[in-house]
Formats: sequence, structure tokens, C-alpha cells
Amino acid sequence: MNHSRTIPIVNIAGPGSQPEEEDFNFLPIPAGINLPLTPVLPEQALPGELHVARQVLTTLISKMDSPVETLSFPLTYKLNASEQQNSGLLDQLLGEGEISARVLLPKGKEQRIQETVFAGVWRVREYNADQQRVTDEIIIGRSLRASGVLIRSRRLRQNCRRNRRN
Repeated sequence: MNHSRTIPIVNIAGPGSQPEEEDFNFLPIPAGINLPLTPVLPEQALPGELHVARQVLTTLISKMDSPVETLSFPLTYKLNASEQQNSGLLDQLLGEGEISARVLLPKGKEQRIQETVFAGVWRVREYNADQQRVTDEIIIGRSLRASGVLIRSRRLRQNCRRNRRN
């Protein structure tokens, strides 16, 4: 009895073995969605705004120079009245992220909380009943290392030092 049969060889892998697929198409992003982008810096900043941005950022960066395990979170910086008036460049540098909240407080006060373009870095501003800004605070949460803010901040500090020399 002859048990030898021919077993057909079928190409199951490699080019031509699978049916052709259609090209992958992406849906366009709707025009109404704002994506967080890298802030665009002006070529010439006002001296007062440049001073405030440098002061605030170098203070926060110096707080972050310690090992993350030794930092007491949240790290905060409360802008004084003069810094609030000259915070335009700082606003551009920090930008606005995707998350924001409004908290209505007693006596018509309001707190506006805005994520910056850096994960874990928040702006908390409080307004009085006349909608005048009373406080402006930058708060950095525990997600500092995961977001890469520490690495970016060291680069930013190096750039600030270079700009100071010029």
C-alpha cells in the first residue's frame, strides 16, 4: 500500500501571500480644536516682562534642582502685584494646556485653574467680584519627573544664562 501523497506547499507568509489592503487614511482634525503647541516667543520682549519671566522661572528651577524624592510637593510661586502686571512673556512661555476649571467662591470671587503646556504645571488665578485679578500662582505637582519638566527647565536655565550674557 502506497501512503505517499503530495502535500501542496502554500505560501502563507511573505509578499503576495496576503490580500492587498487599502491605504490607511487619517481623519482631519476638526478646525475648532486647539492643540497645545510650543509657545511662540516674541523677538523682542519688554524688559519688565523679561525680568519677571526670568525671575519666576529661575526660582522654580532652583527649587527643582534637588532630587525629586526630597522635594515637598506642590512647588509653588506666588506672583506679586508687580509681577502680575508684567507677566505677558511668562504667560506665553507657559502657554495653556487642555484642562481648565472655574471655581465660584463666596462674595462673587472666582478662581480660574489652567493647566500649562507642561504636564503637572498649573496656573491658579483668583479674581474679586469686579473680575480684577487678585492672586496668580504657579503650582507644580508631583508629575514633575514623568512630564520631563525638569529636563526642559535645565535647558531653559541654560538659555536664560546665555541671554543674560548677551
